[in-house]
Amino acid sequence: MKIKSLFGIYLLIGICLSSEAAKSTTSTVEAQQAYFVTQVIMIEFVHSLSLRVRQEREKCLFGCRGGQSALEISIDSLGVNRSDAATSALIDLLSLHLDAGGAEDRDCQLLARGKTIIQDLKKMDVENSIIRCRDSFTELRKRELLYVSDVSVNKVCHSENEIRTSRDELLQAIEEGMMCEQ
Repeated sequence: MKIKSLFGIYLLIGICLSSEAAKSTTSTVEAQQAYFVTQVIMIEFVHSLSLRVRQEREKCLFGCRGGQSALEISIDSLGVNRSDAATSALIDLLSLHLDAGGAEDRDCQLLARGKTIIQDLKKMDVENSIIRCRDSFTELRKRELLYVSDVSVNKVCHSENEIRTSRDELLQAIEEGMMCEQ
Protein backbone atom coordinates (compact mmCIF):
# COMPACT_ATOMS: atom_id res chain seq x y z
CA MET A 1 0.00 0.00 0.00
CA LYS A 2 2.69 2.51 1.01
CA ILE A 3 4.78 1.55 -2.03
CA LYS A 4 1.80 2.11 -4.35
CA SER A 5 1.12 5.51 -2.78
CA LEU A 6 4.75 6.55 -3.08
CA PHE A 7 4.89 5.27 -6.65
CA GLY A 8 1.78 7.32 -7.46
CA ILE A 9 3.37 10.44 -6.04
CA TYR A 10 6.56 9.91 -8.04
CA LEU A 11 4.56 9.18 -11.19
CA LEU A 12 2.57 12.40 -10.73
CA ILE A 13 5.78 14.38 -10.19
CA GLY A 14 7.28 12.78 -13.28
CA ILE A 15 4.28 13.66 -15.45
CA CYS A 16 4.09 17.22 -14.18
CA LEU A 17 7.79 17.87 -14.53
CA SER A 18 8.63 16.42 -17.94
CA SER A 19 10.49 19.29 -19.65
CA GLU A 20 14.27 19.79 -19.53
CA ALA A 21 13.91 22.83 -17.27
CA ALA A 22 11.76 20.79 -14.94
CA LYS A 23 14.41 18.08 -14.62
CA SER A 24 16.57 20.33 -12.46
CA THR A 25 13.48 21.14 -10.41
CA THR A 26 12.83 17.42 -10.01
CA SER A 27 16.33 16.80 -8.70
CA THR A 28 15.86 19.68 -6.26
CA VAL A 29 12.54 18.22 -5.09
CA GLU A 30 14.13 14.78 -4.74
CA ALA A 31 17.03 16.25 -2.76
CA GLN A 32 14.61 18.14 -0.49
CA GLN A 33 12.56 14.99 0.02
CA ALA A 34 15.69 12.98 0.87
CA TYR A 35 16.76 15.65 3.38
CA PHE A 36 13.31 15.78 4.99
CA VAL A 37 13.09 12.00 5.24
CA THR A 38 16.52 11.74 6.88
CA GLN A 39 15.39 14.29 9.46
CA VAL A 40 12.26 12.19 10.18
CA ILE A 41 14.42 9.09 10.52
CA MET A 42 16.70 10.74 13.06
CA ILE A 43 13.77 12.19 15.05
CA GLU A 44 11.98 8.84 15.20
CA PHE A 45 15.20 7.02 16.04
CA VAL A 46 15.96 9.41 18.91
CA HIS A 47 12.39 9.00 20.14
CA SER A 48 12.89 5.21 20.19
CA LEU A 49 16.04 5.67 22.32
CA SER A 50 14.44 8.05 24.79
CA LEU A 51 13.05 6.37 27.90
CA ARG A 52 11.00 9.49 28.61
CA VAL A 53 9.35 9.48 25.16
CA ARG A 54 8.68 5.74 25.37
CA GLN A 55 7.02 6.21 28.77
CA GLU A 56 4.86 9.03 27.42
CA ARG A 57 3.87 6.98 24.37
CA GLU A 58 2.80 4.12 26.64
CA LYS A 59 0.36 6.48 28.40
CA CYS A 60 -1.27 7.47 25.13
CA LEU A 61 -4.27 5.43 24.03
CA PHE A 62 -4.53 6.44 20.35
CA GLY A 63 -2.11 7.66 17.71
CA CYS A 64 1.06 7.89 19.79
CA ARG A 65 2.56 4.54 19.08
CA GLY A 66 4.28 3.35 15.97
CA GLY A 67 7.39 5.51 15.95
CA GLN A 68 9.29 2.60 14.52
CA SER A 69 6.83 2.31 11.66
CA ALA A 70 7.46 5.98 10.81
CA LEU A 71 11.17 5.20 10.73
CA GLU A 72 10.62 2.17 8.49
CA ILE A 73 8.28 4.05 6.15
CA SER A 74 10.84 6.85 5.86
CA ILE A 75 13.65 4.44 5.00
CA ASP A 76 11.38 2.71 2.49
CA SER A 77 10.52 6.04 0.86
CA LEU A 78 14.24 6.66 0.34
CA GLY A 79 14.42 3.21 -1.23
CA VAL A 80 11.64 3.98 -3.69
CA ASN A 81 13.26 7.29 -4.61
CA ARG A 82 15.99 6.27 -7.07
CA SER A 83 17.63 9.71 -7.22
CA ASP A 84 21.27 10.34 -6.40
CA ALA A 85 20.14 12.38 -3.38
CA ALA A 86 18.17 9.44 -1.98
CA THR A 87 21.08 7.06 -2.56
CA SER A 88 23.42 9.48 -0.78
CA ALA A 89 20.95 9.81 2.08
CA LEU A 90 20.70 6.01 2.46
CA ILE A 91 24.50 5.72 2.48
CA ASP A 92 24.69 8.55 5.02
CA LEU A 93 22.35 6.57 7.30
CA LEU A 94 25.32 4.27 7.93
CA SER A 95 26.37 6.94 10.45
CA LEU A 96 23.20 6.45 12.51
CA HIS A 97 23.00 3.87 15.36
CA LEU A 98 19.77 2.37 14.00
CA ASP A 99 18.23 -0.55 15.85
CA ALA A 100 18.36 -3.98 14.20
CA GLY A 101 15.11 -3.47 12.27
CA GLY A 102 16.03 -0.01 11.01
CA ALA A 103 19.54 -1.12 10.04
CA GLU A 104 18.11 -4.10 8.19
CA ASP A 105 15.67 -1.85 6.29
CA ARG A 106 18.50 0.54 5.38
CA ASP A 107 20.78 -2.29 4.29
CA CYS A 108 18.02 -3.91 2.21
CA GLN A 109 17.37 -0.65 0.41
CA LEU A 110 21.09 -0.30 -0.32
CA LEU A 111 21.40 -3.94 -1.42
CA ALA A 112 18.45 -3.43 -3.77
CA ARG A 113 20.46 -0.78 -5.61
CA GLY A 114 23.07 -3.44 -6.32
CA LYS A 115 26.43 -2.88 -7.90
CA THR A 116 25.48 0.62 -9.08
CA ILE A 117 26.36 2.01 -5.63
CA ILE A 118 29.69 0.27 -5.10
CA GLN A 119 31.69 3.34 -6.13
CA ASP A 120 29.52 5.61 -3.95
CA LEU A 121 30.15 3.35 -0.95
CA LYS A 122 33.88 3.13 -1.63
CA LYS A 123 34.26 6.90 -1.87
CA MET A 124 32.04 7.59 1.15
CA ASP A 125 33.56 10.35 3.26
CA VAL A 126 33.17 8.76 6.69
CA GLU A 127 34.48 11.76 8.62
CA ASN A 128 32.00 14.12 6.94
CA SER A 129 29.20 11.63 7.49
CA ILE A 130 29.93 11.69 11.23
CA ILE A 131 30.03 15.49 11.20
CA ARG A 132 26.68 15.66 9.35
CA CYS A 133 25.12 13.20 11.82
CA ARG A 134 26.35 15.15 14.84
CA ASP A 135 25.41 18.52 13.33
CA SER A 136 21.96 17.28 12.35
CA PHE A 137 21.35 15.90 15.85
CA THR A 138 22.55 19.16 17.42
CA GLU A 139 20.23 21.22 15.19
CA LEU A 140 17.25 18.94 15.84
CA ARG A 141 17.92 19.22 19.61
CA LYS A 142 17.30 22.96 19.28
CA ARG A 143 13.84 22.49 17.78
CA GLU A 144 12.12 19.15 17.16
CA LEU A 145 14.01 17.29 19.90
CA LEU A 146 14.15 20.11 22.44
CA TYR A 147 12.20 18.02 24.97
CA VAL A 148 14.42 14.91 24.59
CA SER A 149 17.22 15.42 27.06
CA ASP A 150 18.01 11.79 27.90
CA VAL A 151 19.67 10.87 24.59
CA SER A 152 23.24 11.86 23.77
CA VAL A 153 24.84 12.26 20.37
CA ASN A 154 26.97 9.17 21.07
CA LYS A 155 23.82 7.06 21.24
CA VAL A 156 22.69 8.46 17.89
CA CYS A 157 25.82 8.63 15.72
CA HIS A 158 28.23 5.77 14.98
CA SER A 159 31.97 6.03 15.37
CA GLU A 160 34.29 6.07 12.37
CA ASN A 161 35.21 2.42 12.94
CA GLU A 162 31.57 1.31 13.16
CA ILE A 163 30.71 3.11 9.92
CA ARG A 164 33.69 1.63 8.09
CA THR A 165 32.78 -1.86 9.30
CA SER A 166 29.13 -1.48 8.18
CA ARG A 167 30.23 -0.07 4.84
CA ASP A 168 32.72 -2.89 4.25
CA GLU A 169 30.12 -5.53 5.13
CA LEU A 170 27.67 -3.93 2.70
CA LEU A 171 30.28 -3.81 -0.06
CA GLN A 172 31.03 -7.48 0.44
CA ALA A 173 27.32 -8.37 0.41
CA ILE A 174 26.74 -6.38 -2.80
CA GLU A 175 29.76 -7.92 -4.51
CA GLU A 176 28.48 -11.38 -3.55
CA GLY A 177 25.07 -10.51 -5.00
CA MET A 178 23.20 -10.84 -1.73
CA MET A 179 19.60 -9.63 -1.60
CA CYS A 180 17.00 -9.33 1.15
CA GLU A 181 13.92 -11.52 1.31
CA GLN A 182 10.88 -9.88 -0.22
